Amino acid sequence: MDQRAQVIFLTALFLSATPTSSLKNISHHGDDEHFFDENVTNSQPDCFGLAKKILQLFTPNNRHDISTRFFLSTRTGIARKDERKEIHVRPSINLGPSFDKNKKIAIICHGYKGKADNSWVRDMEKALLQAEDMNVISVDWRHGADKFNYIQAASNTRVVGAELSSLVQHMIVKMNISAKNFHLIGHSLGAHIVSYVSTHITGKVKRITGLDPANPCFSPKEFGMKLDKGDADFVDVIHTNGRYTRYGLGLQFPLGHLDFYPNGGSEQPGCRIPHHASVWKKLRAIGLDVVEKVWNDIKSPICSHSKAAKYFIETIKAGGCNFWGHKWDIYNPRAPTNLTCNEENCALMGYRSDKYRGKSNTFYVFVKDATPFCVPEPENDVRMGYQSLPPAA
Repeated sequence: MDQRAQVIFLTALFLSATPTSSLKNISHHGDDEHFFDENVTNSQPDCFGLAKKILQLFTPNNRHDISTRFFLSTRTGIARKDERKEIHVRPSINLGPSFDKNKKIAIICHGYKGKADNSWVRDMEKALLQAEDMNVISVDWRHGADKFNYIQAASNTRVVGAELSSLVQHMIVKMNISAKNFHLIGHSLGAHIVSYVSTHITGKVKRITGLDPANPCFSPKEFGMKLDKGDADFVDVIHTNGRYTRYGLGLQFPLGHLDFYPNGGSEQPGCRIPHHASVWKKLRAIGLDVVEKVWNDIKSPICSHSKAAKYFIETIKAGGCNFWGHKWDIYNPRAPTNLTCNEENCALMGYRSDKYRGKSNTFYVFVKDATPFCVPEPENDVRMGYQSLPPAA
């Protein structure tokens, strides 16, 4: 199997797919109707060298087939033993009695083959509510994401982006909620989906967090079709499987105001089984050398790609370790050696990185292979005034 075929096979099975167009033909009417134009056909980026005529065959599925859903979690709902409530969007949007328009709104979006019931989504909901009294909304587009052909799932993101934009625009226009109340969080494909919102609503959201934003079908020049720092007042990105060559499920180059690269941002500790491991020796002894290659070429990238969400969740939890990012040139293959933090060369990765609003840089983050993933840096905690994370609200 040649390199192109390998990449297509890998992404079709495992990749958190990438969107293939902008939402430039969506207009906001300020009402409760969902306003996605299902006949829109925008330009397609290059995907593995496939001809544009082939890519144009993958138009979005009908929005009713995709059936994007939204789920609200609040402290009030938990107190009522109603931990999670679906937000009804048809025939009109109804956020329910637990929603408090005066509180912060965090929105979480999954990627390819995902759903709002994924363990990392539920863990993030709980961690956010423990940290702050807020509204947490999780996007579920499983019927559009659960496609073997990733190009089709990628095309469906246009519908999801429109549905989410409609919900956010309703809250801004009809409920008089400021765009500055929103923190959008997306993993892989979901990072690009949430990035669409800010350019299709009234105003600009306060913050977007990208968790290893998806790579294939995105060129560095196509900034209108991917997450970038113009999408929110503050954009922070965690890169865990970014590569310039094959098998990089995440984007390697900087996208936000602050870009963090745990372990260099390409491969995460604990995701690759070493060549000398006994399991590989046993398989080689019976002629199954190929299993090691398949595992490390396919399973390892998926593992690294998923670590971004796990790291972010750990940064939310109060009383934990501080993930210090050290200023770093991403083209340098070596980790930074000057680990003495000051206000110019360090920033916290994760939930509290907005404390460093106004900076714009790339940072290396040291991590471990198992939870707790954070590598303690007590001297830097003292220097930077963070002996421990702030307590939960």
